[in-house]
Amino acid sequence: MEKILSVMFGFILLLACFVVAAPAEWGIALNHETKECINFWPGDEFSSNKLPEGFEFYTPMKYNPIVFEIGIGSCEVESNSYNDYSACCEQLGYFFIEDVEKEESFVLVVSVILGLVFILALIIYFIKKER
Repeated sequence: MEKILSVMFGFILLLACFVVAAPAEWGIALNHETKECINFWPGDEFSSNKLPEGFEFYTPMKYNPIVFEIGIGSCEVESNSYNDYSACCEQLGYFFIEDVEKEESFVLVVSVILGLVFILALIIYFIKKER
């Protein structure tokens, strides 16, 4: 049992060396049918935000000023807009929606649960080993 846990722990440490996570960049999401527009952030290594149904996500093509080039046109906002692209929505002729409910990613929830189970198994193992 000790050997199996040691191998599992070593494997996880090895995998951790190759994982590189970075936050996704903010952008806008457009629903072309309803002409709605939202500020959207896909997430980072700790969270994942699901794009609402019917929306397409776009990231800036240029910075300083921030420029979005989309098939229906382009828009521009100041670089210090703090991820508020409502002006861009207006330039494109879309209605800006402020709050959109975010759903937790199923994969993220399962990953956290499995990680906690693994840590609990290690704790139990080391407690039993000391006895």
